Amino acid sequence: MQNSLRPSIPKTWHYEGRVKKPESYALKVETGRVDPRDLDDFFACTVVVPTLDSCDTAEALIARLFDVVGRKPETALVALSQPFDFQFDHIRLYARLRVPSGLDPAPVHRLRFEVQVKTFLQHAWSIATHDLTYKTNDVSWGKERVAAQVKASLEAAEVSIVEAERLATSGNKLLARQDSATASLVGVVGSLQRHFTAAQLPEDTKRLALTIKTTLEACSLEPGYLEKLLNLGKAKRMGSHPADLSPFGVVLLYLVDLQPAKLKAALRRAKGPKILISREVALPASFLSYDLPSARHI
Repeated sequence: MQNSLRPSIPKTWHYEGRVKKPESYALKVETGRVDPRDLDDFFACTVVVPTLDSCDTAEALIARLFDVVGRKPETALVALSQPFDFQFDHIRLYARLRVPSGLDPAPVHRLRFEVQVKTFLQHAWSIATHDLTYKTNDVSWGKERVAAQVKASLEAAEVSIVEAERLATSGNKLLARQDSATASLVGVVGSLQRHFTAAQLPEDTKRLALTIKTTLEACSLEPGYLEKLLNLGKAKRMGSHPADLSPFGVVLLYLVDLQPAKLKAALRRAKGPKILISREVALPASFLSYDLPSARHI
């Protein structure tokens, strides 16, 4: 089972698996709730995904690899607990190995195993409270209460993470606010998106925008100047940005062309932010390398 599942999950997910110990078998059978000849978790594993949004993707992956014969809860719309209860209620899928095409079923194909799907926050809660409340020699109302309170807090955090974008754009007065730094950064991102395609921009556009914002401010230029800088530089080059430079390289090139004195002052500032100078961007001869402590050449 794990040889099929573990290599198939994305690198940003997590996997754990275990074979049930004889002692655990005995304890489960003694409850009278299970048939000792038909245990469904002789082997069990856990697939841990980043957020609740990834659970459907995980279930689809498991369904592609195995024959899923059961689910708890039955659907994503069914809750196993009361609204005031915060117990173990993660997704559990019960599956069998799929019989290869052209072969007859073997005894191993009749065995069911369990796959739990959890988020990282849910998994952290399980690890932190497992020995505290699940398998313990000490029965304590207080410990159960603390575990439930932590679960409630994490569930609220989980919902907030999944709904963060919708909440941020909902018009809520508390979340609709902006400070000046955020507003200027939003402006930088907007300029970058207007002048460069998605393929030209990195996945982490925010980090690029922060770097450009810091560079402009080191040159004693407002971040809002970026739009004008890009328009002027583009106009000097027949209406298109250099295709052989990164967006940051383009900005740096235009600073060399249009604001050389301000860029030079920034590079000469010993305690200023470091500015990357790639070999594709040629500095003027008046920029003496030994006198540019803030320059980082590559």
